[in-house]
Amino acid sequence: MQHLILRRLLVSQVLKRFVLCFWNIYRVIDSSTYQSVQVKSKLGEIEEIHSREIHRQERLEKAREELHLAETELLNLPPFEPPRAEIVCLCLNCGYEIEYVKRV
Repeated sequence: MQHLILRRLLVSQVLKRFVLCFWNIYRVIDSSTYQSVQVKSKLGEIEEIHSREIHRQERLEKAREELHLAETELLNLPPFEPPRAEIVCLCLNCGYEIEYVKRV
């Protein structure tokens, strides 16, 4: 009788240890799966940020090129000369005196 009780107790303890080990393995696998999902998510975010940075750099380079072209064009423009003859003609048509026209 004691032999059966000891045997049942031993089986019960082995079963408890087995269940505990199984539960620990399950937790590790579950944690590993969760971490794997998190890593994949972070990698996706990193790829998206990298892609946006590449596009930003391309837009920045294009803007620099356009600025350089605009600055070159501005340097090549002739100096501004006001259209004095047209101003005089318009002033005379509007009835302004010649003294005002001479100041322009």
